[in-house]
Amino acid sequence: MNKSATQVRTLDVDILSAKRLNIIISIFSLTFIIEFGIGLLYGQGHSFDIFSDFISTLIVSKNPYSFVGFGRGYFPFVFLFLWPFSLFSLQAALLISLMLFIIFFYISSYLFLGNNFSRLASTLALCSFSYVFIFLLDRANVETFVYIFIAMFMLLYLKPNKSMFLDIITAIFISFAINFKLYPGVFIILMLRDKRFRCLAFTILFSGIVFIISMKAVGGTLDGLLQNLSWFNDNYQKAVFEIVAPQNTHSLFDSIKSITLLITKDVDVTKAIILKFIGPYVLLVLILFTFIAAYVILYEKSKWRAVFLLTVAMVLFPYTSNDYTLIHMYIPLFMYIISKKDNGKLDYIFSVLFAIIFCQLSFFELIKNFNWYLGMLIRPFAILTIMLIIIIQGLKKNKFKDFKRKLMFYMHENQDYI
Repeated sequence: MNKSATQVRTLDVDILSAKRLNIIISIFSLTFIIEFGIGLLYGQGHSFDIFSDFISTLIVSKNPYSFVGFGRGYFPFVFLFLWPFSLFSLQAALLISLMLFIIFFYISSYLFLGNNFSRLASTLALCSFSYVFIFLLDRANVETFVYIFIAMFMLLYLKPNKSMFLDIITAIFISFAINFKLYPGVFIILMLRDKRFRCLAFTILFSGIVFIISMKAVGGTLDGLLQNLSWFNDNYQKAVFEIVAPQNTHSLFDSIKSITLLITKDVDVTKAIILKFIGPYVLLVLILFTFIAAYVILYEKSKWRAVFLLTVAMVLFPYTSNDYTLIHMYIPLFMYIISKKDNGKLDYIFSVLFAIIFCQLSFFELIKNFNWYLGMLIRPFAILTIMLIIIIQGLKKNKFKDFKRKLMFYMHENQDYI
């Protein structure tokens, strides 16, 4: 009798989970199809130098720090990792690079989605035609490898096994990502949240080791690296602060610039305001990141929500963030899709907002003669809306006055590690 009742309850849960999954995918699909149709009617082209990100970096990989220039503003591990690709022709290296990413993307997505082919088919049919996926392939940026490292880190990190060997492999992949671009370091917050201090220690250790070995291997020097990073920063400052904003970006800073120009309707006035806002923006981002980190460590129980919030810090807070970085949003999306919690009406809202993040939105010119489109405001708005819903829900469940108490308890409990 009890066994039969348990089987019925399990069946009911499975039916509800399947129903929730169908609702999420259906709303995601509908939103995506509507946007795709609008894009066909009003969309604008982007690229005039297809695949140039990969090619410009590959051709300098054998001697990256001999002088300053485009494609050299990376950490040494990027060039060490690309060295085997330089043994092939540019066309072959490009093809191998993109095929590695595409194959890995499909396999890792299958693993994220719980080895379920029905989920894989319905989700990837949309992902493969998303603006973010296609834009990353168009640029062929090394962000493809960053995604591989972060996805591998997350797949390993989420395993129930917490052995030392697994911690070592997990730490190696995230250290690779950090040595490509610094911002994957935000996932250290996830380790603090879960009190995975051994994994954290290995991550810090391996990040340093990979950096030193890579620098020696490419024959680089710290001065050469700093000169190239400085050149890269100076040129980005011209694009970010003087030219005001590129078109294929979704950063919070670029959104603020867009709104400022819409209000002032004067380029020179906007530049003057933005240049004065650089310092305050750094302070704003530090405050926001500190709050998110504290919230994730002390409040957030859901893994997909914690990963989403940390990914927001990666893709939204830099001065400029090209749209291909949104590829990392697929990881919290997959985790959300397979989460068993029924969010009620919020599932409708989350499904639409996630779809908007991956839509093209390169239509309806935001500012004439600048090639800025509505997506520069809509996409950050969608990301911030999900972020606010998550945080507000979390704070409602826990009284805000408990925040300080939890923080003090956490610091006292782990004082040997702090």
